[in-house]
Amino acid sequence: MKPKHLLYLLSLLLGTLSTKGQTNFEHLPSISIGVGYFGEQLTHPGVVVFGEFALNKAQNQFLARLNVMGYRHRGHTASLMVLPELLFRRNTKNFHYWEASLGLGALSQWADRKVLAYEQGQFVERRSGWVYFAPSFGLRYGHSFRLGNGHLLTPNIGGRVFLQYPFNNFWLFRAALDLSISYQLK
Repeated sequence: MKPKHLLYLLSLLLGTLSTKGQTNFEHLPSISIGVGYFGEQLTHPGVVVFGEFALNKAQNQFLARLNVMGYRHRGHTASLMVLPELLFRRNTKNFHYWEASLGLGALSQWADRKVLAYEQGQFVERRSGWVYFAPSFGLRYGHSFRLGNGHLLTPNIGGRVFLQYPFNNFWLFRAALDLSISYQLK
């Protein structure tokens, strides 16, 4: 990338963080719910449902979020992850935000097909399933829109990396794309 293109991209990014416009952070949601696309490694489609609770209302904001994510590796495994997170969000005065999240979750995986075992001369169906420890780190960008009822609707885009342990007595690195929309309840 040429230096002038990098400079242009940087100025565009800083423009989105402009603090002109709205000056009161009391408009920020206390409680929000959301739903979206959760694509682990982009090839394993899934869904995320979450709820978040604001711990403060300020330009530098802390939130607690509970995510429930499900995704599928077709023909291999289906997965469900429950991920509580602590978020740091930097709000701008014109309804943009950037956030970083840290979470400690549990990842449950099971075979996507029937699992058969050969016992005493016949095949019997077996239950399959594993539960893993799954710490996570995520980054996200969002922009809120005020609705007619005064509440905020916020589409956002982000990504996260999470680890799966134990995986053959090691940590398995995973990456995911997260596109979601949240709605202010209170």
